[in-house]
Amino acid sequence: MDDDIDLARETIRHAFWEVRYHEIALEKAHHKVGLVKALLTRAQLTFDPAKALAFYKDDEDGEDLSTSEDFAIHLLGEVLQGIEYHEEALADAHHQVSGAKALILRAGLQGEISFAEAEAHAKKRLEE
Repeated sequence: MDDDIDLARETIRHAFWEVRYHEIALEKAHHKVGLVKALLTRAQLTFDPAKALAFYKDDEDGEDLSTSEDFAIHLLGEVLQGIEYHEEALADAHHQVSGAKALILRAGLQGEISFAEAEAHAKKRLEE
């Protein structure tokens, strides 16, 4: 990094990378919830999602699981926790983008830094 413009460019690129990363992770997390729900349906098990999430948070490492039902509710809670985590991280990433954009605009660097290029760069890095 040579100067403040490079720092600003890297800051907005990183913020866009965080957004894209958590969008992808959130999509995968929702898919995983679907798979777990399908498995639970096959096993003829139903759990309240809020209770499953609380069950998971009470014993994240799964040390106290003693039955297949405990394992099943823990598994559902775990994948629901993934959604919760990535939703929060995605919101934080959007805040990073807006803050970086505001700083770049305030510094008058919008002629030096393309937001579209920064976003495309972040997406390309994730595809590699």
